Amino acid sequence: MSQKKQYFVFILDEQRYGIDLQAVERVIPAVELITLPEAPEIMSGLINLRGRMIPVVDIRKKFGLRPRRMEMEDRIIIFQTSTWTTSIVVDKVEGVAEFGPEDLSDAEELFPEMGQFMEGVGKSEDESVLIYDIDNLFSGQEIHKVSSQVENHSQP
Repeated sequence: MSQKKQYFVFILDEQRYGIDLQAVERVIPAVELITLPEAPEIMSGLINLRGRMIPVVDIRKKFGLRPRRMEMEDRIIIFQTSTWTTSIVVDKVEGVAEFGPEDLSDAEELFPEMGQFMEGVGKSEDESVLIYDIDNLFSGQEIHKVSSQVENHSQP
Protein backbone atom coordinates (compact mmCIF):
# COMPACT_ATOMS: atom_id res chain seq x y z
CA MET A 1 0.00 0.00 0.00
CA SER A 2 1.35 3.42 -0.93
CA GLN A 3 2.23 6.05 1.63
CA LYS A 4 -0.19 9.00 1.74
CA LYS A 5 1.11 12.48 2.36
CA GLN A 6 -0.79 15.28 4.12
CA TYR A 7 -1.26 18.68 2.50
CA PHE A 8 -2.56 21.93 3.93
CA VAL A 9 -5.31 23.16 1.58
CA PHE A 10 -6.23 26.81 1.05
CA ILE A 11 -8.34 28.72 -1.45
CA LEU A 12 -7.54 31.63 -3.76
CA ASP A 13 -10.27 32.81 -6.15
CA GLU A 14 -12.28 29.60 -5.67
CA GLN A 15 -9.32 27.36 -6.66
CA ARG A 16 -7.93 24.92 -4.09
CA TYR A 17 -4.15 24.86 -3.53
CA GLY A 18 -2.06 22.69 -1.26
CA ILE A 19 1.37 22.71 0.37
CA ASP A 20 3.09 20.10 2.50
CA LEU A 21 1.42 20.14 5.92
CA GLN A 22 4.77 19.69 7.69
CA ALA A 23 5.92 23.06 6.33
CA VAL A 24 3.03 25.00 7.89
CA GLU A 25 4.03 26.74 11.10
CA ARG A 26 0.73 28.46 11.86
CA VAL A 27 -2.27 30.28 10.42
CA ILE A 28 -3.26 33.71 11.71
CA PRO A 29 -6.10 36.11 10.93
CA ALA A 30 -5.42 38.96 8.52
CA VAL A 31 -3.39 41.75 10.10
CA GLU A 32 -2.13 45.07 8.86
CA LEU A 33 1.14 44.62 6.99
CA ILE A 34 4.25 46.70 7.49
CA THR A 35 4.92 48.13 4.05
CA LEU A 36 8.42 48.70 2.81
CA PRO A 37 8.96 51.37 0.15
CA GLU A 38 11.79 49.52 -1.60
CA ALA A 39 10.44 46.00 -1.26
CA PRO A 40 10.79 43.62 -4.21
CA GLU A 41 7.73 43.29 -6.43
CA ILE A 42 6.89 39.84 -5.05
CA MET A 43 6.73 41.10 -1.45
CA SER A 44 3.49 42.53 0.00
CA GLY A 45 5.06 43.57 3.30
CA LEU A 46 6.04 42.22 6.70
CA ILE A 47 4.22 40.96 9.75
CA ASN A 48 5.63 41.27 13.23
CA LEU A 49 4.91 38.02 15.01
CA ARG A 50 6.00 38.46 18.62
CA GLY A 51 9.09 40.43 17.58
CA ARG A 52 9.90 38.16 14.64
CA MET A 53 9.69 39.86 11.24
CA ILE A 54 8.18 37.53 8.64
CA PRO A 55 7.87 38.49 4.97
CA VAL A 56 4.50 38.26 3.27
CA VAL A 57 4.87 37.13 -0.32
CA ASP A 58 2.26 38.11 -2.91
CA ILE A 59 1.20 34.61 -3.92
CA ARG A 60 -1.49 36.02 -6.22
CA LYS A 61 1.20 37.66 -8.33
CA LYS A 62 3.28 34.47 -8.33
CA PHE A 63 0.27 32.43 -9.51
CA GLY A 64 -0.81 35.03 -12.10
CA LEU A 65 -4.10 35.80 -10.32
CA ARG A 66 -5.85 39.16 -10.29
CA PRO A 67 -4.66 41.39 -7.44
CA ARG A 68 -7.02 42.29 -4.63
CA ARG A 69 -6.87 44.04 -1.28
CA MET A 70 -6.57 41.97 1.85
CA GLU A 71 -9.89 41.52 3.65
CA MET A 72 -10.60 40.86 7.31
CA GLU A 73 -11.80 37.31 6.51
CA ASP A 74 -8.49 36.41 4.84
CA ARG A 75 -5.90 34.26 6.58
CA ILE A 76 -2.11 34.41 6.63
CA ILE A 77 -0.29 31.09 6.38
CA ILE A 78 3.21 31.13 7.86
CA PHE A 79 5.36 28.32 6.55
CA GLN A 80 8.92 27.09 6.53
CA THR A 81 10.78 26.03 3.41
CA SER A 82 14.18 24.38 3.57
CA THR A 83 15.83 27.82 3.39
CA TRP A 84 13.50 30.45 4.88
CA THR A 85 10.31 31.30 6.74
CA THR A 86 7.70 33.25 4.80
CA SER A 87 3.96 33.78 4.66
CA ILE A 88 1.15 34.22 2.16
CA VAL A 89 -2.32 35.76 2.33
CA VAL A 90 -5.13 33.43 1.26
CA ASP A 91 -8.89 33.85 0.85
CA LYS A 92 -9.82 30.83 2.97
CA VAL A 93 -8.24 27.90 4.74
CA GLU A 94 -9.90 24.60 3.97
CA GLY A 95 -7.93 22.15 6.11
CA VAL A 96 -5.88 19.02 5.55
CA ALA A 97 -6.13 16.57 2.65
CA GLU A 98 -4.26 13.30 2.13
CA PHE A 99 -3.03 12.14 -1.24
CA GLY A 100 -0.99 9.13 -2.21
CA PRO A 101 1.06 8.90 -5.41
CA GLU A 102 -1.92 7.26 -7.12
CA ASP A 103 -4.07 10.35 -6.31
CA LEU A 104 -1.68 12.83 -7.96
CA SER A 105 -1.69 13.69 -11.65
CA ASP A 106 1.56 14.80 -13.26
CA ALA A 107 1.85 18.59 -13.05
CA GLU A 108 4.17 18.84 -16.07
CA GLU A 109 1.46 17.40 -18.33
CA LEU A 110 -1.34 19.61 -17.03
CA PHE A 111 0.57 22.85 -16.42
CA PRO A 112 3.83 22.78 -18.42
CA GLU A 113 4.69 26.39 -17.49
CA MET A 114 4.21 25.73 -13.76
CA GLY A 115 5.31 22.10 -13.55
CA GLN A 116 8.67 22.83 -11.92
CA PHE A 117 6.86 24.50 -8.99
CA MET A 118 4.32 21.75 -8.47
CA GLU A 119 4.24 18.26 -6.98
CA GLY A 120 1.08 17.46 -8.90
CA VAL A 121 -2.67 17.83 -8.97
CA GLY A 122 -4.49 15.95 -6.24
CA LYS A 123 -7.93 14.52 -6.97
CA SER A 124 -10.53 14.07 -4.26
CA GLU A 125 -14.20 13.52 -5.01
CA ASP A 126 -15.04 16.08 -7.74
CA GLU A 127 -12.47 18.63 -6.64
CA SER A 128 -8.85 19.10 -7.60
CA VAL A 129 -6.06 20.57 -5.50
CA LEU A 130 -3.00 22.14 -7.12
CA ILE A 131 -0.14 20.89 -4.93
CA TYR A 132 2.88 23.21 -4.84
CA ASP A 133 6.44 22.29 -3.92
CA ILE A 134 7.32 25.16 -1.58
CA ASP A 135 11.05 24.54 -1.88
CA ASN A 136 10.87 25.21 -5.64
CA LEU A 137 8.15 27.86 -5.67
CA PHE A 138 10.50 30.82 -5.20
CA SER A 139 13.76 31.42 -7.01
CA GLY A 140 16.99 31.95 -5.11
CA GLN A 141 17.00 35.54 -6.38
CA GLU A 142 13.48 36.16 -5.04
CA ILE A 143 14.38 34.67 -1.67
CA HIS A 144 17.56 36.76 -1.48
CA LYS A 145 15.73 40.02 -2.29
CA VAL A 146 12.97 39.38 0.24
CA SER A 147 15.39 38.17 2.95
CA SER A 148 17.55 41.28 2.48
CA GLN A 149 14.53 43.53 3.03
CA VAL A 150 13.57 41.63 6.18
CA GLU A 151 17.12 41.81 7.49
CA ASN A 152 17.37 45.56 6.77
CA HIS A 153 14.06 46.23 8.50
CA SER A 154 14.88 44.04 11.51
CA GLN A 155 18.09 45.86 12.38
CA PRO A 156 17.79 48.66 14.99
